[in-house]
Amino acid sequence: MQYINKSISKFKVQAHRLLSIFIQGQWQQDANSYVNLTYESFRNDDIRDILLKEQSHYCCYCMKHILGKETTLEHVIPNKAKGPTLISKYISYGEIRYNVFFWESNMRFTKLQMPPFPHILSYENLVASCNGSILNHGLGKCCNNVRKSKDIIPFFYINNK
Repeated sequence: MQYINKSISKFKVQAHRLLSIFIQGQWQQDANSYVNLTYESFRNDDIRDILLKEQSHYCCYCMKHILGKETTLEHVIPNKAKGPTLISKYISYGEIRYNVFFWESNMRFTKLQMPPFPHILSYENLVASCNGSILNHGLGKCCNNVRKSKDIIPFFYINNK
């Protein structure tokens, strides 16, 4: 498994800029809240491309060489996580401690000061994974698609050097 260094500034700055623009754009002044501040609303090819470059186009799990169309974005802290206590399991990995907070929909009435970013969108909580395609067996057979929302140890954030 390849170490993924989320502190490389050229990728981090680009990703934080994209996320900040998206999040600021979801703030509706007349409603005094965020509208559609969700991962599904964000789906952004630019963030995918940043993650692929950062990982030299390798899947974070199986190390298969991947291209854009073969890529899924993996949430280290699951997108659909239930409750902020889950973050404590991941806080010591990579840059999560400094740049990620647990987002709950009732927070939509508070305008964010970034970083940190909501876990559902945070660059530090996203890695590129293959779509699980195994020759002659179809999609979703390995990696992100198999994991779904199960807890993991993000070995790709542990530098063994």
